[in-house]
Amino acid sequence: MKNLSLLFMVSILFSSCYNYYSPLFKNYKDGVQLSQFTSIPIKPSVEKVKVIFPGEKIPDEAYIKVDVIDAFGRAQTSTQNMITRLQDQAMTKGMDAIIIISKDNISEVFQDEDCDDYTVTTQKLSALGIKFVKNITYLDQCIKSGSIILWDENKNDFVEKSKFKADWKGNLLGVESGDKFYYNFLYNFSLQHLAYERNSNWTFLVNSSSPAEKIIRRSKRDPSRRQPFAKEVKLKEVYGKVMFAEVKSYYNQLFSGKINFQYDKENRIIKKKIRSKTLGEFQQNFIYSEKGTLTEIEVFDMKSAKPKLYFKVVFENHQQSDLAQLLEEDQK
Repeated sequence: MKNLSLLFMVSILFSSCYNYYSPLFKNYKDGVQLSQFTSIPIKPSVEKVKVIFPGEKIPDEAYIKVDVIDAFGRAQTSTQNMITRLQDQAMTKGMDAIIIISKDNISEVFQDEDCDDYTVTTQKLSALGIKFVKNITYLDQCIKSGSIILWDENKNDFVEKSKFKADWKGNLLGVESGDKFYYNFLYNFSLQHLAYERNSNWTFLVNSSSPAEKIIRRSKRDPSRRQPFAKEVKLKEVYGKVMFAEVKSYYNQLFSGKINFQYDKENRIIKKKIRSKTLGEFQQNFIYSEKGTLTEIEVFDMKSAKPKLYFKVVFENHQQSDLAQLLEEDQK
């Protein structure tokens, strides 16, 4: 009986600290963020977001719809508090204004320990976020796509091996053409995948040894159920930056290994050292433009005494002149 009690207590303890990412949580800080209504890159805003209430006239300026956002509160939460929450979200998502479209009270019935019913009421405030076209002046600082190129000794020149889609920050969105191996190399060793990818397949556990340092353990479920997990990741985070990752991938040993990350004063990754159990040792160097846009990633093979360039990633940016075409495509 004592063992059973202990097991019950342990299960309660772990259930309180072991969490699951919601399958509905699609947008998150420093991760891949896609707008629902537009393919035009939307950068975070630093200006206070204008609030337009039902019945109020929208400013007579050209704008695009970005996304619908929601704020939740308890029954006693003030409307102003919820509007402030919407404005904070809107700034992060680069919206210039939000149009309040609905306010709902959601009531749920629960049972207490005595099996008596009680009702919990939650408020939900929804708004449509918009971006004024006049403020889309930054396209030349937004990444559009990327190419993976290799040095061809016979041609004495770089040769393109594949092209891939990317969001405006350089997050990988899928291969468009060519060899998938190099893209998979980038993706499987990226923080985008190891730290920020959140869906119903991932679970996580956070342990803090100090206010500044965290150990985050992430596990990705195995859809085939042949293993408990298809992948396990241990992350060391210091002052909000991931400094180290250890990856165990049960079905693809190529992308198992250890990774160290180095940052500059702007908190941008400038170097990544990879030790793959199967592929060997590599170093990625991240190169940025004067405006802070990621322009290239150099990947060096470190197995020999003299590092050899393994492959290179070259990013292509939008041009400001692309805006008219992007607006036209949004209307289709």
